[in-house]
This record gives sequence, structure tokens and C-alpha cells, in this order.
Amino acid sequence: MIFTGHSRLSFALPSAVSLMILLVGFVLGGARAAKPQAIQEQQIKAAFLYNFAKFVEWPPQAFAAASDPFVVCAYGKNPVFDALKQGVEDKTVQNRTISVKAVTTLSDVKACQVLYFDQSATEHLSEMLPALQKAHVLTVGETKSFTKEGGIIGFVVESSQLRFTINNAEAGKSGLSISSKLLSLAKEVKD
Repeated sequence: MIFTGHSRLSFALPSAVSLMILLVGFVLGGARAAKPQAIQEQQIKAAFLYNFAKFVEWPPQAFAAASDPFVVCAYGKNPVFDALKQGVEDKTVQNRTISVKAVTTLSDVKACQVLYFDQSATEHLSEMLPALQKAHVLTVGETKSFTKEGGIIGFVVESSQLRFTINNAEAGKSGLSISSKLLSLAKEVKD
């Protein structure tokens, strides 16, 4: 099944992820702006981040209290941040209300459950990813070698299709358990 929109990217999704397609709809109606193509791409990435959180288990120690929010972060001046704020903030995942934050320091990122790095964060990855290995943070990025550098989920674009790869070994080091359903949807899984 392929989702296409006004964006030049199409998003290849196997039939098992049709529920993700349904959930992408919640962000597509949110923002209206001068650059619909770029906004739609960011909204779709935000929807993927939201859905990734539904297919990952965090250890109990990832949260200080049962009432703590589920924190989704965007590193730096990240265009996905606005789409996350509009599309997922105050929704719930794993019985927790989602809080969306922009972060720039190592101490800030350790308070996240999901942390998204865009292309502009490339120079910070070599410092951030090793420091997050045991911090119970699902790292998601869009640089070409993100999962090879120690990130957990990496977006890749192939033939105008947005796909993702998973570094399951890094997820295990972070104490995260990724559902077999999500693993089966990945273009590539590194164990």
C-alpha cells in the first residue's frame, strides 16, 4: 500500500502497517501554510514518530512516576517540532499524555522517551548517540548512516519513498523492546 500526497515523496507501507496510515490522517488536517509540500512531509514524519512509540516498550525505570508524561523531543531547530506540537502533543501513548519538547543539551535529551534528529543535527550525533545508549531513549534520525552510527530507527528515502531501518541491537542496549510488527515493516533490521 502506498500513501501519496502533495509531497514529492511517496511513503511505501506494507499492508501490516495500515493502522499507521489511518493515524497519519490526524496530522494531515492540522497545519495550513504557504509550503504545503514541506509541511506534509514533516507531518508524516511526526505521525511515524507517534506510531513508533506505540510499537516500542520502555522499561519501568524510563519514567520516574506513573503520572509522568511521555516526552517526544526534537533536537535543535528541527522542522518536525512544529508538526509534533500540532499533531501529537496532548494525545496519549501507553496510557501517558504526550509532551513535545525542543532540546539542545545532553541533559535535556535524557528526559525524552523519543528523540528525533534531522539532517541539521549531524555534527552532534557522534556525541549524543553513545551518551544515550543506556538512557531508555528511542532515537530516530534521517541521516543516511543513522542506524550504523548507533541510532535506533533511521528514515531513508528510496525512489521517492520514505522507509525506515532499525538497529535492534541498539534498542536492546537502551533497554527498549521493539514489537515484531514494527520490525517486520522495516526495510532493514540490524540485530
